[in-house]
Amino acid sequence: MEPWKHIQRAVDHIEQHIGEEIEISQLAKLCYLSQFYFMRLFKRMTGKPVMEYIRLRRLARAVDLLDRSDLKVSEVAANFGFENHETFTRAFKEAFKTTPSAYRRQKSPLVLMKAPDLSTQHYLKDLHEPVIIDGLVFDIRRASQQSPRHFAAATALFAQATDELTGVNAPPGFDGWTMPVADYIVCCVEAEELEPLLNEACPLIKGYMLSDWAQKNRISFDPAVATVVYERGDDVIYLELYFRIDATEGDASGLSEYSAYLESQLVELEADVIVVGIGLTDSGLPLEFESMARLWDKKEVYTEAVQNGIRNTRRPIVEYGISLGEDPYYLVGREVTEPGQQDARYRSIAIKAGRYVKTAFNAESFDQMVSERLGEAFATGRQWAGEQGLAVDEAMSIEVYLYQTTMARHPSMYVLLPLLAG
Repeated sequence: MEPWKHIQRAVDHIEQHIGEEIEISQLAKLCYLSQFYFMRLFKRMTGKPVMEYIRLRRLARAVDLLDRSDLKVSEVAANFGFENHETFTRAFKEAFKTTPSAYRRQKSPLVLMKAPDLSTQHYLKDLHEPVIIDGLVFDIRRASQQSPRHFAAATALFAQATDELTGVNAPPGFDGWTMPVADYIVCCVEAEELEPLLNEACPLIKGYMLSDWAQKNRISFDPAVATVVYERGDDVIYLELYFRIDATEGDASGLSEYSAYLESQLVELEADVIVVGIGLTDSGLPLEFESMARLWDKKEVYTEAVQNGIRNTRRPIVEYGISLGEDPYYLVGREVTEPGQQDARYRSIAIKAGRYVKTAFNAESFDQMVSERLGEAFATGRQWAGEQGLAVDEAMSIEVYLYQTTMARHPSMYVLLPLLAG
């Protein structure tokens, strides 16, 4: 079953039982997922944590009932599961900055949470659709490792990201483990504890990838044991399994064949995306167009140390270049789960919820992608918008880079142009 169908079940159940008590454990069971994976997948697909989503949908339905009925405020509250008049009024005011009674008198416009139709929704923040196998949720991406990675580990079974050596060349007498230069298919998964992740999740993912997935995608993997690299977060463990593509099997997978694409479509961002990074104004570079490329330079400004210093980075990692009509004029950074307390050199920018023209494209190399095709994508997006009778906001544009796109054999990315209201 496609991942969206699992969460659509929960969305539909919430709508049908909006006035009743709804527990996360009940929804997770309905979706055949653990609470851990259900909560993460739900937020990923709706843009809101489960209980916040339920609260906002109850308020949205309450607003509709306030508009079309003469029921007392306390009766409206009771219809949608609020304990009493005071609880309802407090939640209403927190969400809309006014009380239910004041809203009824003034009828000022409110921004309401809509129930999504996940069968047709495009996900701005997701690089790939998640995979669900026996209740386990994980992502699959491709990576082309163009320089070896060295880990201070005695085994190739798994290594900690925090044990990775920063230099390209291993030091003299190095007795750890090296991930060789190769093309990989990488599976990304999160869990609360390391032991079940290694002992239960990894074998499940390996079995699926080496049989069903490999056969479906006509890819042969190196028979060596897949590599596992992980790092611990505040409350979860993030893990990556690397499956090395077998180069001796020729190119049956077609991964090296380049077929250019450049496509535009209309997408809607249901919730704000928070990006933290370095702004051109704070970089010390001249405030001119040529500085934007230098700002991205991983050896000059947007270095690995800067990237890794951004707290609360959302995974899988997505990097953004945001061009604005105001200070800081241009910013490069990563999407975060919340801004939190960042170093003083970092800025936070919200990509507002709303409608955007999304133009996705690829290239034969990263250099070609940013020097030639990026400008073509912007022009194509604006032209497409005009043909649809849409007007884009020229004051802002967004470049979205898939993590490790600089290492991909045929990298891809997309650009976003916000639409003017109306």
